[in-house]
Amino acid sequence: METANKEQAMVCLRKAEKARDDGDLDKAMRMAEKSLKLYPNDNQKAKDFLSELENCREAGEGRGGGGNEGVRQRQSDGCPEEEEEERGGEGERANHTPEQGEAVESVLRCRDYYEVLGVSRDASEADLKKQYRKLALQLHPDKNRAPKADEAFRAVSNAYGVLSDKDKRKRYDMYGESGVRRSQSGGGASFHRGFHGDLDPEDLFRSFFGDNFHFDDMFMDIPRRRRTHFSYHHGNRREPLSGWFQLFQMMPVFLILFLSLFSTFIYPFLYSPPYQFYRTSSHPVERYTKLHSVPYFVKESFGQEYSTAEAVRKLERDVLSVRKQDLREECYAARRRQGFRDVPKDKMPKSCQEYRRLTSSKTRG
Repeated sequence: METANKEQAMVCLRKAEKARDDGDLDKAMRMAEKSLKLYPNDNQKAKDFLSELENCREAGEGRGGGGNEGVRQRQSDGCPEEEEEERGGEGERANHTPEQGEAVESVLRCRDYYEVLGVSRDASEADLKKQYRKLALQLHPDKNRAPKADEAFRAVSNAYGVLSDKDKRKRYDMYGESGVRRSQSGGGASFHRGFHGDLDPEDLFRSFFGDNFHFDDMFMDIPRRRRTHFSYHHGNRREPLSGWFQLFQMMPVFLILFLSLFSTFIYPFLYSPPYQFYRTSSHPVERYTKLHSVPYFVKESFGQEYSTAEAVRKLERDVLSVRKQDLREECYAARRRQGFRDVPKDKMPKSCQEYRRLTSSKTRG
């Protein structure tokens, strides 16, 4: 229970930080207080965040402005910086490669969601997932330090969120083309206001790559403002789940794998049917029922397992019963394909003729 509360508290804290970045101090305060309420012990991040919000609000009110104005001027208030990134400063530009910049620009030049992901309009779910994984890793703000990488990353996340949902994809194909085209002067901003996925970019990324995935080993010098702006810094990651909790989450997967292996490799050795209607390596011996001469195949040890005439008769009654049932179903399907038209007996499907043969004669015991 404590672990679950801690996870939920971290979710609330992330929402609070996002609300703070969007300029909604009231919502940020509510979510931060909820985080602290869910997990009051050892939740210093929430406490520090609340103190930061109070400072921002007091500074904004001291200048005679509202809370949102205080957020917009938070560089002088002691709140996290964003101004330099929004201006696309030279320091930021110096920290990315030409390839990273081209990857960002390539996405921002796109005019619809299919172009963003680089897929055709009949792309399958597997195609969408493949392209999302590729682009998300290229554009993740913790890896790609080019200006507007976060915007391109949001575009990719939003495109996948829409196209992977059947209903949203249908609506987008019918109505959304003109509504999501970004204006030439907006630099792509209006492009993201059409449809939206159910998960925010952070949660969607983690659903693909896991909670503990990060780029820190490769990119230790990522500017702090980049992380703060898009909420991917260390303090914003979910705390690693405990080993037992992770194992518990994986139990359904283990169970499915076990059942699959059991049915494929173990079950045939534990149970083998006494007969088959086709030859197999385990049932190589062909026999015919005494009544109607229906062929069936048995194991080489059949003579030892069915050593009495009564045992054989009982088995063959079962063979005939199963065979009749199979033929009846095959006959019905064939007649349905014919539209149940009246046809001569010799034109009837073979399954129907064989079923008639097995059911027309009197059964001898």
